[in-house]
Amino acid sequence: MDSIEKYIEDLKSDSGNKRFDACRSLRRMKTIPQSAIDALLETINDSDFLVAREAKKALQAHNVPINESKGDGESKDSNSASQKFLKVYGWIILIGLVFSLLIFGPEGFIFLLAFLGGPILFLIVVIGVIGYFISSSRGKSSVKDTDKNGEKSEETQPQRNEPLNLWPVIIIIVAGMLFAIISSLLN
Repeated sequence: MDSIEKYIEDLKSDSGNKRFDACRSLRRMKTIPQSAIDALLETINDSDFLVAREAKKALQAHNVPINESKGDGESKDSNSASQKFLKVYGWIILIGLVFSLLIFGPEGFIFLLAFLGGPILFLIVVIGVIGYFISSSRGKSSVKDTDKNGEKSEETQPQRNEPLNLWPVIIIIVAGMLFAIISSLLN
């Protein structure tokens, strides 16, 4: 069997290590046939982030355009969960500020804002950061590997997905800092 055909079979294997090694080996070759390119294009949507990244590197090494519109549905779900949390969290803060303005009036609102600026900043940052990480946390996936006897064993390993997007956390911290600055200016 030709080595390229072996690598194509390894790309369809259940073992993440075999898929990763096959991608790396195909990346190092000078030229690869169209069947290997097609197999690599299927592998860029692999559930294992490292395998998908290595497949992209292999395709880039052979100057094959990659369609980035295809993506991992799981990371899209976790990103949408964190985005939903941030929307709800933002609306709760905004509604709380409006209701406190309506209940206490402008003078009472300014007094509360100046008096409670530090603790409110702390709560905004801590609850926002903790909630964001909880809503975007990754679960554990079950990976099937073949042991020495040829039997399939099931191990629970942490799933390797894309790294977390920290921009929402930075936005929460900056919003909290602006809130503290405004409250200190009102003193």
